[in-house]
Amino acid sequence: MLESVGIEMSEEAYERLGRRVWNLVRLFNVREGWSAKDDVVPKAIHLPLEDSGAALARETFETMKKEYYELRRWDPDGRPTSSLVAELELEDYV
Repeated sequence: MLESVGIEMSEEAYERLGRRVWNLVRLFNVREGWSAKDDVVPKAIHLPLEDSGAALARETFETMKKEYYELRRWDPDGRPTSSLVAELELEDYV
């Protein structure tokens, strides 16, 4: 049992609450026109560092983003899936 600001809840309930919040934020952003094309990192991340030459290849970032969407149960355009929305009881916000 976890206690935060005087509210006792199980770890599962706490984790579900966090998932609901994060997906509600995403649903708001989607409603405002946000999509996968807007999920980017700063251009400088793709440029080689002077000392090591390390850089994040754009293809690698796109692969990572795809895997992140799958872990989050979002579709390829970064929208929470209908099954996730139903599971988290967020239908009123779609």
